[in-house]
Amino acid sequence: MNKILLIVLLTTLTANSTLYGLHPVYEGLLRVDPRTGQSTPIGGTKPEYLIASALTTVDASNRIMYMLVDDTNTSDTDLIGIDLASGKIVHNIKTPIKSTGIVGLGQLIDFDTVSKRVIIGGQDPLHGNEHYIYTVDVATSTFNKIGIISGGNVLAAPSAYDSSKQILWTQFANNNDIDIVGFCMKTGKVIKTVSDTENLETMNFVESTGNIIGIGLHVGANNTYYRTLLEFDGTRFNILAKIPGYFIIDSSIAAYDTEKGILYSTLQPIGKKQPFQLIGVNMKGEVVSNPVLCKDASACPWALEYA
Repeated sequence: MNKILLIVLLTTLTANSTLYGLHPVYEGLLRVDPRTGQSTPIGGTKPEYLIASALTTVDASNRIMYMLVDDTNTSDTDLIGIDLASGKIVHNIKTPIKSTGIVGLGQLIDFDTVSKRVIIGGQDPLHGNEHYIYTVDVATSTFNKIGIISGGNVLAAPSAYDSSKQILWTQFANNNDIDIVGFCMKTGKVIKTVSDTENLETMNFVESTGNIIGIGLHVGANNTYYRTLLEFDGTRFNILAKIPGYFIIDSSIAAYDTEKGILYSTLQPIGKKQPFQLIGVNMKGEVVSNPVLCKDASACPWALEYA
């Protein structure tokens, strides 16, 4: 009886695992079919919200997508949570971080699967390049300031969180370079800085390996380049595979299907006026799906999350 119940439970969980996105116009929740690229609307956010691309995270166990938004009525940056089943807003919390004038610039958001708290980061314009990192208890709407990271903003900087080691990874500009920074949530200090020599443009943490995977851009001699599937272990980059035929990527948007080991991202094939495709790449570097997702970047989903 227990074995049957376990099989039924696992089947249900697999069936419910879905790729979600945000509509680029009305900013509502979408269900995205990775096989066809077709999107189904679920619900909408408030019209006064301005949402930056890729500034989302997901609590898969409670089926909630979280995002940072700028409220045009109050000029505040809010944390909102959207129920994945209904598309309705179930959390709406004013945060202590402030907009820099460009929606989402200098901000980050992740989810701690152990503490079940949302992690956010952002600036206060009165304090220069200092980025404040907080954890958020959404049940009580309380914030805990963890520490400060200093560095220049990177447009559409990705981030990922290692819940087991309690390390937040993200990108900051340092002079003319971009660094990947490891921030320890236990001490509130930066413990690792690595030059981003492989142009890692998306970040997803893989619990089974303890590493980050993402889409990179390798630049070789004479300005030759190719897209890559990258693995980052906190110190070194490992090119798992080349992804030929693509160049333009839509922001730092990516989602990882932990069940099938497939990374999804939005890439444009090389060529004149090519539509963007929803590329699914397995950990062998094989492109297992590539349906057309949108005609141009402005029509693509502003975020992707797998849950």
